[in-house]
Amino acid sequence: MMLILASGLFLASCGAKRDEALVADFNAKKAEADKAGAMMDADIKVMKADHATWTAKLDSAAKMMKMPDTAAINNFKAQMKQHEDMAAKNEAMINDSIKAAENAKTDNNDQLKAAIAGLDAQMTTCKGAWQSMMDAHHKLGADITAYTGMTVPGENKNAGMPEKEHHGGKTASEKVPPPPPNTNMDESKHQAKQPVGKRGAGGTIK
Repeated sequence: MMLILASGLFLASCGAKRDEALVADFNAKKAEADKAGAMMDADIKVMKADHATWTAKLDSAAKMMKMPDTAAINNFKAQMKQHEDMAAKNEAMINDSIKAAENAKTDNNDQLKAAIAGLDAQMTTCKGAWQSMMDAHHKLGADITAYTGMTVPGENKNAGMPEKEHHGGKTASEKVPPPPPNTNMDESKHQAKQPVGKRGAGGTIK
């Protein structure tokens, strides 16, 4: 009986022993997941800075336009506010999901494997959702730049709008046609002056 009991305890202890490679893998994935929070914080700061710049651009463009499209400008501003609210909401949801995966039980190898798989799944979902939101942010910036006809050097150093849109590699300002020539100009007031020279005997100007 003692031998059977000892054997059972030995087998139980072996079964409870965790694979160190799995432990290391789980810890590495936790560290990677923790970086996601810092990445989102940085992206939100860039987003808010971009929105401040784009708002100033829209206000400046409205002052220069004879008949500004107030509805379009207000729509751009409403979308910026919506993106900021969405970013804050998504960040909170993503952090909650990651924390839940990180706090999964890891007492044995089976639990470790399940926890690793859970972290992988959460990170894939979260990265996809966040990237989609940032893509919408970039698209909004491109639309605002095209609307105002201005380029914005130095914008979006982390996650912002690309300086060149994907339309033949041209910037939005390059696609704005130049203003037409002024056809109402009084030509009589802008005649080119003829060079003044001395008339010879033949009456030609030299």
